Amino acid sequence: MTASSKAVPVLVAGVALAAIVTVIVAVVASQRLPDGPIEPVWDQQICAFCRMHVGEPRFAAQLQTRGGEVHWYDDPGCLAEHETASRSAGRALDVHAIWLRHLHEPRWVAASAARFVPVMPTPMGFGFGVVDGAGAEGLDYADFVARIAARKGEAR
Repeated sequence: MTASSKAVPVLVAGVALAAIVTVIVAVVASQRLPDGPIEPVWDQQICAFCRMHVGEPRFAAQLQTRGGEVHWYDDPGCLAEHETASRSAGRALDVHAIWLRHLHEPRWVAASAARFVPVMPTPMGFGFGVVDGAGAEGLDYADFVARIAARKGEAR
């Protein structure tokens, strides 16, 4: 056996190992959770709570789970209702991030920075839109969810 014929199996093994490492890196990278909001396909995404199309950007919301799912909402109140109903049913959503669309600007706001202000009309009549900023008027996310939960059964 010559030196070049011994090198062929080593070369094949090296190429195979490189291919396996590439596949592993690609799989791990593809399983990363989003670092920020995901843009929906407007009027194509369906609200996870009321099943209406998400078509009015200034009222849209999204909940990203740690399992990689994205739940879309056409009204911030639908997000609050979905979270409350899931928790009450013992199936709390495994939340990675929550993003809400700014009422006046074409951008997303993290739930931790969101302030919910009264506005009418809204897609499902919950009566709140989102702004952001330290010291901004309005409810924080926890107070907003509590307010929506307290209204359950009342006319919107």
